[in-house]
Amino acid sequence: RGVRLYHDLRDINGPLITAVHALFLALGGTDEHRFRSLDLAVTAASFFITGMLASGLSARRPWQERLLWGVATMVTLLVQYLRYLPWDLAQRESFANWFMLPGIALLLAPRRGKVAHGISAALLTAACFAKPTYALFVIVQGAVVLLPSEDGKGALSRKARVLAFVSGAAICAALAALTIMAFGDVRAFVRMYTVESRELYGFIWPHTMREVY
Repeated sequence: RGVRLYHDLRDINGPLITAVHALFLALGGTDEHRFRSLDLAVTAASFFITGMLASGLSARRPWQERLLWGVATMVTLLVQYLRYLPWDLAQRESFANWFMLPGIALLLAPRRGKVAHGISAALLTAACFAKPTYALFVIVQGAVVLLPSEDGKGALSRKARVLAFVSGAAICAALAALTIMAFGDVRAFVRMYTVESRELYGFIWPHTMREVY
Protein backbone atom coordinates (compact mmCIF):
# COMPACT_ATOMS: atom_id res chain seq x y z
CA ARG A 1 0.00 0.00 0.00
CA GLY A 2 2.91 2.33 -0.61
CA VAL A 3 4.58 1.86 2.77
CA ARG A 4 8.35 2.35 2.49
CA LEU A 5 10.64 0.01 4.38
CA TYR A 6 12.84 1.72 7.02
CA HIS A 7 10.94 4.97 6.56
CA ASP A 8 7.30 4.20 7.36
CA LEU A 9 8.01 0.68 8.64
CA ARG A 10 10.72 0.71 11.30
CA ASP A 11 12.25 -2.74 10.96
CA ILE A 12 15.55 -3.53 12.64
CA ASN A 13 16.28 -6.34 10.16
CA GLY A 14 17.65 -6.25 6.64
CA PRO A 15 15.62 -6.54 3.42
CA LEU A 16 16.15 -10.31 3.21
CA ILE A 17 13.79 -10.74 6.16
CA THR A 18 11.15 -8.61 4.46
CA ALA A 19 11.54 -10.63 1.25
CA VAL A 20 11.06 -13.93 3.10
CA HIS A 21 7.92 -12.64 4.80
CA ALA A 22 6.53 -11.30 1.53
CA LEU A 23 7.15 -14.63 -0.21
CA PHE A 24 5.61 -16.73 2.55
CA LEU A 25 2.59 -14.45 2.82
CA ALA A 26 2.12 -14.74 -0.94
CA LEU A 27 2.31 -18.55 -0.76
CA GLY A 28 0.35 -19.19 2.42
CA GLY A 29 -1.60 -16.05 3.18
CA THR A 30 -1.87 -14.78 6.74
CA ASP A 31 -2.42 -18.21 8.30
CA GLU A 32 0.34 -18.64 10.87
CA HIS A 33 0.32 -22.44 10.62
CA ARG A 34 1.03 -22.24 6.88
CA PHE A 35 3.78 -19.69 7.50
CA ARG A 36 5.48 -21.91 10.08
CA SER A 37 5.05 -24.99 7.85
CA LEU A 38 6.85 -23.18 5.04
CA ASP A 39 9.51 -22.09 7.52
CA LEU A 40 10.04 -25.69 8.65
CA ALA A 41 10.14 -27.01 5.07
CA VAL A 42 12.77 -24.51 3.90
CA THR A 43 14.79 -24.94 7.10
CA ALA A 44 14.82 -28.73 6.68
CA ALA A 45 15.84 -28.42 3.03
CA SER A 46 18.67 -26.05 3.93
CA PHE A 47 19.98 -28.41 6.62
CA PHE A 48 19.74 -31.36 4.21
CA ILE A 49 21.70 -29.55 1.49
CA THR A 50 24.30 -28.43 4.04
CA GLY A 51 24.84 -32.02 5.17
CA MET A 52 25.20 -33.30 1.62
CA LEU A 53 27.75 -30.63 0.74
CA ALA A 54 29.76 -30.94 3.95
CA SER A 55 29.95 -34.74 3.62
CA GLY A 56 32.52 -34.30 0.87
CA LEU A 57 35.03 -32.72 3.23
CA SER A 58 37.13 -35.78 4.04
CA ALA A 59 36.66 -37.87 0.90
CA ARG A 60 34.52 -38.29 -2.17
CA ARG A 61 31.52 -40.34 -1.19
CA PRO A 62 28.92 -42.14 -3.33
CA TRP A 63 25.68 -40.22 -3.75
CA GLN A 64 23.76 -42.69 -1.56
CA GLU A 65 26.08 -42.00 1.35
CA ARG A 66 25.86 -38.25 0.79
CA LEU A 67 22.05 -38.51 0.90
CA LEU A 68 22.33 -40.25 4.27
CA TRP A 69 24.65 -37.50 5.51
CA GLY A 70 22.06 -34.94 4.40
CA VAL A 71 19.27 -36.72 6.27
CA ALA A 72 21.42 -37.11 9.39
CA THR A 73 22.35 -33.43 9.37
CA MET A 74 18.74 -32.39 8.87
CA VAL A 75 17.52 -34.53 11.77
CA THR A 76 20.32 -33.36 14.08
CA LEU A 77 19.83 -29.65 13.40
CA LEU A 78 16.03 -29.87 13.59
CA VAL A 79 16.36 -30.93 17.23
CA GLN A 80 15.98 -27.19 17.88
CA TYR A 81 12.23 -27.63 17.37
CA LEU A 82 12.20 -29.90 20.43
CA ARG A 83 14.73 -27.92 22.46
CA TYR A 84 13.86 -24.26 21.85
CA LEU A 85 11.02 -22.26 23.28
CA PRO A 86 8.48 -20.54 20.96
CA TRP A 87 10.29 -17.23 21.49
CA ASP A 88 13.56 -18.78 20.29
CA LEU A 89 11.90 -20.23 17.20
CA ALA A 90 10.50 -16.81 16.29
CA GLN A 91 13.98 -15.33 15.89
CA ARG A 92 14.57 -14.46 12.25
CA GLU A 93 18.26 -15.32 12.26
CA SER A 94 17.05 -18.74 11.13
CA PHE A 95 16.18 -17.19 7.75
CA ALA A 96 19.77 -16.01 7.40
CA ASN A 97 21.05 -19.48 8.32
CA TRP A 98 19.32 -20.87 5.22
CA PHE A 99 21.97 -18.98 3.24
CA MET A 100 24.93 -18.99 5.62
CA LEU A 101 25.16 -22.74 6.29
CA PRO A 102 25.05 -23.92 2.65
CA GLY A 103 27.34 -21.03 1.73
CA ILE A 104 30.04 -22.36 4.03
CA ALA A 105 29.39 -26.03 3.25
CA LEU A 106 29.57 -25.38 -0.48
CA LEU A 107 33.31 -24.77 -0.24
CA LEU A 108 33.75 -28.02 1.69
CA ALA A 109 32.45 -30.02 -1.26
CA PRO A 110 34.97 -31.65 -3.63
CA ARG A 111 35.75 -30.13 -7.03
CA ARG A 112 35.18 -26.54 -5.98
CA GLY A 113 35.22 -24.38 -9.09
CA LYS A 114 34.61 -20.74 -9.85
CA VAL A 115 30.85 -21.21 -9.73
CA ALA A 116 31.03 -22.75 -6.26
CA HIS A 117 33.10 -19.84 -4.95
CA GLY A 118 30.76 -17.31 -6.53
CA ILE A 119 27.58 -18.93 -5.21
CA SER A 120 29.14 -19.31 -1.76
CA ALA A 121 29.96 -15.60 -1.64
CA ALA A 122 26.47 -14.68 -2.86
CA LEU A 123 24.80 -16.84 -0.18
CA LEU A 124 26.96 -15.45 2.61
CA THR A 125 26.40 -11.89 1.42
CA ALA A 126 22.64 -12.48 1.30
CA ALA A 127 22.74 -13.43 4.99
CA CYS A 128 24.34 -10.05 5.75
CA PHE A 129 21.14 -8.40 4.54
CA ALA A 130 19.23 -10.19 7.27
CA LYS A 131 21.49 -9.30 10.20
CA PRO A 132 24.67 -7.16 9.98
CA THR A 133 26.65 -9.54 12.20
CA TYR A 134 26.65 -12.13 9.40
CA ALA A 135 29.31 -10.00 7.73
CA LEU A 136 31.77 -11.85 9.99
CA PHE A 137 31.16 -15.03 7.96
CA VAL A 138 31.95 -13.20 4.72
CA ILE A 139 35.17 -11.85 6.19
CA VAL A 140 36.34 -15.23 7.47
CA GLN A 141 35.36 -17.04 4.27
CA GLY A 142 37.12 -14.35 2.26
CA ALA A 143 40.26 -14.94 4.31
CA VAL A 144 40.03 -18.65 3.49
CA VAL A 145 39.80 -17.84 -0.22
CA LEU A 146 43.03 -15.83 0.12
CA LEU A 147 44.96 -18.87 1.37
CA PRO A 148 47.63 -20.33 -0.95
CA SER A 149 46.45 -22.38 -3.91
CA GLU A 150 45.29 -25.91 -3.23
CA ASP A 151 47.38 -28.85 -4.33
CA GLY A 152 46.13 -31.14 -7.03
CA LYS A 153 45.46 -31.08 -10.73
CA GLY A 154 42.83 -28.60 -11.85
CA ALA A 155 42.88 -26.59 -8.62
CA LEU A 156 41.91 -22.95 -8.98
CA SER A 157 44.53 -20.28 -8.54
CA ARG A 158 44.16 -17.80 -5.71
CA LYS A 159 43.42 -15.03 -8.21
CA ALA A 160 40.58 -17.04 -9.79
CA ARG A 161 39.09 -17.88 -6.39
CA VAL A 162 39.21 -14.27 -5.22
CA LEU A 163 37.68 -12.98 -8.46
CA ALA A 164 34.83 -15.50 -8.28
CA PHE A 165 34.20 -14.76 -4.60
CA VAL A 166 34.21 -10.98 -5.06
CA SER A 167 31.95 -11.26 -8.12
CA GLY A 168 29.38 -13.38 -6.28
CA ALA A 169 29.34 -11.02 -3.30
CA ALA A 170 29.06 -7.94 -5.52
CA ILE A 171 26.14 -9.31 -7.54
CA CYS A 172 24.21 -10.21 -4.38
CA ALA A 173 24.94 -6.85 -2.76
CA ALA A 174 23.80 -5.04 -5.89
CA LEU A 175 20.49 -6.95 -5.93
CA ALA A 176 19.94 -6.13 -2.26
CA ALA A 177 20.71 -2.45 -2.88
CA LEU A 178 18.24 -2.35 -5.77
CA THR A 179 15.61 -3.94 -3.53
CA ILE A 180 16.14 -1.30 -0.85
CA MET A 181 15.97 1.51 -3.41
CA ALA A 182 12.77 0.09 -4.90
CA PHE A 183 10.88 -0.59 -1.66
CA GLY A 184 12.64 1.36 1.06
CA ASP A 185 14.66 4.33 2.22
CA VAL A 186 18.39 3.84 1.63
CA ARG A 187 19.50 6.52 4.06
CA ALA A 188 17.27 5.20 6.85
CA PHE A 189 18.52 1.66 6.17
CA VAL A 190 22.17 2.68 6.50
CA ARG A 191 21.49 4.47 9.78
CA MET A 192 19.50 1.53 11.13
CA TYR A 193 22.21 -1.00 10.22
CA THR A 194 25.20 1.03 11.40
CA VAL A 195 23.81 2.82 14.48
CA GLU A 196 20.38 1.77 15.67
CA SER A 197 20.77 -2.01 15.48
CA ARG A 198 23.96 -1.87 17.56
CA GLU A 199 22.26 0.28 20.20
CA LEU A 200 19.19 -1.97 20.31
CA TYR A 201 20.99 -5.30 20.59
CA GLY A 202 23.52 -3.90 23.01
CA PHE A 203 20.63 -3.05 25.31
CA ILE A 204 18.79 -6.35 24.88
CA TRP A 205 21.79 -8.64 25.36
CA PRO A 206 23.98 -7.23 28.18
CA HIS A 207 25.67 -10.62 28.72
CA THR A 208 29.27 -11.69 29.15
CA MET A 209 30.79 -14.06 26.58
CA ARG A 210 30.65 -16.85 29.16
CA GLU A 211 26.90 -16.33 29.63
CA VAL A 212 26.37 -16.31 25.86
CA TYR A 213 28.16 -19.65 25.48
